[in-house]
Amino acid sequence: QKLIEAKRIAFDFKMQEFSGDDITLKNIGKGPSPKRKICFPGFRPHIAWDVDTSAPITLEFRNGKARASTTIKKFVQELLHNSLGQQNVEHVYLDSEYTAEHSCQSIVAPQEGLGADLTMCVKQNKRVKKYITAFLETTPNWLFFDENHTYSQQTFKIPIQGTGKHLQCVLKRKEKTGQLRCFGSTLPGLTSMGILKEYSARWRIENGIKDLVLNYYLENIP
Repeated sequence: QKLIEAKRIAFDFKMQEFSGDDITLKNIGKGPSPKRKICFPGFRPHIAWDVDTSAPITLEFRNGKARASTTIKKFVQELLHNSLGQQNVEHVYLDSEYTAEHSCQSIVAPQEGLGADLTMCVKQNKRVKKYITAFLETTPNWLFFDENHTYSQQTFKIPIQGTGKHLQCVLKRKEKTGQLRCFGSTLPGLTSMGILKEYSARWRIENGIKDLVLNYYLENIP
């Protein structure tokens, strides 16, 4: 097996906090800190991960103020292309930070993007909420997922503008609070549970980043 197959890949950021005295001098921006639950000075390495071989493909060391919407297009067109050469990416997994329209276009559009399928957690911005509200008005059936969650038996579409493609979406509901999360995929023929199972493959980059931190000292800032 190759070290890098690059058929199915995931993208994510890893926040590395910086608490030195020369934050302003070094022009270190602020990013969302999972530990502190606030925006804090630091760096945000952006990582591409091979889902099938569980190996890193490439990494870009970004300023703390970097966000998916300002990162992904250049990352895909330049850094990822240089790392993979002629290898064709077939499927990309993203979390909700990448929900912006042009971020999705950078993945699914065949001309300026990767021309790949996309499976992601969809952030509930103003546009997405309109589709969710319209779907809930159809009174979907809710099925058991686990002791704390149910999911919608039916699915709904969110178009990816300018691409001719759409995310087929499912809602997952936390029963105690009623909180909803939205997951979608461009893969054809998936059931609502199939979308949720497909998205679970993205967790391999989460585990991979933990491995980079524990065994390869990713958080050691020079």
